[in-house]
Amino acid sequence: MLGTAYYDNGLFFRSSKGIPLTLHILTAGTSVANTYKRIAPSEHLDSPEKFRRAIGEKIAVLRQNHSQDYLQMLSAETNGLSRADVLAGDEIILLTSETDAGRLCGDAVVSVVKSSFDGIKVSCRIVPGLQVDDPTRFRREGIPNLFRTLDDLTGDCSPDEVHLNVSGGFKGTVPFVVLYAMFNDMRVAYVFERTDTEIVLPGLPIEFDWSRYALVAEALLTVEEKTALSEHEILEMMPNENVTGRRAFRTLFEPTDGGQFTLSPLGHLVVGRLNSVIETTPVYLSPSASKTLVGLRGPQEKTITQMIGRLRNPLMRTLPHHADRLHSTDLLVLKRYTSSGPR
Repeated sequence: MLGTAYYDNGLFFRSSKGIPLTLHILTAGTSVANTYKRIAPSEHLDSPEKFRRAIGEKIAVLRQNHSQDYLQMLSAETNGLSRADVLAGDEIILLTSETDAGRLCGDAVVSVVKSSFDGIKVSCRIVPGLQVDDPTRFRREGIPNLFRTLDDLTGDCSPDEVHLNVSGGFKGTVPFVVLYAMFNDMRVAYVFERTDTEIVLPGLPIEFDWSRYALVAEALLTVEEKTALSEHEILEMMPNENVTGRRAFRTLFEPTDGGQFTLSPLGHLVVGRLNSVIETTPVYLSPSASKTLVGLRGPQEKTITQMIGRLRNPLMRTLPHHADRLHSTDLLVLKRYTSSGPR
């Protein structure tokens, strides 16, 4: 089931192409607890030990009677992994719901994967808010936490090193994982239940247009800070152009039960990418400027440090009237170059 790999300079590589090994991230559900008739053993949910035992019995029966394809029949997660190109050295992470059933089923799948794939790391990560009993909490907490978890897990990886798989888990998470993959140039796969048909959406090099989002930066960041605002408050912070404001409003914000508006899944993606860009964008100073900054104290030091920090924010760099080309060069000067000179 596993391919071959070689180790070089602290990293595992695929022997045929020299590609670094992969982080497989799977949304995980409770299909491992389903019987052949696809009925979850709900009578055991009141007892974790009985629930584990029921899953263990299913695993033992399938392994004995279907040794060649029991991974395909066992659960959506193991079926997806059996179709993936998993190699020794790869890491597998299951994203589970916060429910008791989700955690127990995730642990069961981890045990199966450990015994079925050699030389891999496998673990579960619980995503708070992922549940089906409260749709509002699912969107307000579950989806943002899903995005944050994916950011945390993939932050040190290149897109080619990450394979997302949505064969298991809540079907409601599928569009949001696909959306995340599209905006992060990652591939995402789905395997039809108990079949060998795998659908793979390749990574798409989609980038955010920060100049467009700069027009609604104040509204985005304010709603993120305060969680929710009224429609009037949000629109007041947007451009006067009705088309631009309304279009941004429809895509970046969504209503709450209380009649206010909070960030939509796309809004959370935009803010998450913005925070990541700010954290990773360096600001270079000349030796003389650096020496001057080191010598500053008090309010002056605080003011200059804040101004330098704002340079890391792509929204600030693209605000209208905040940047100009210096004469006929390709040097971009912040803030606007005026008769008094650049800042």
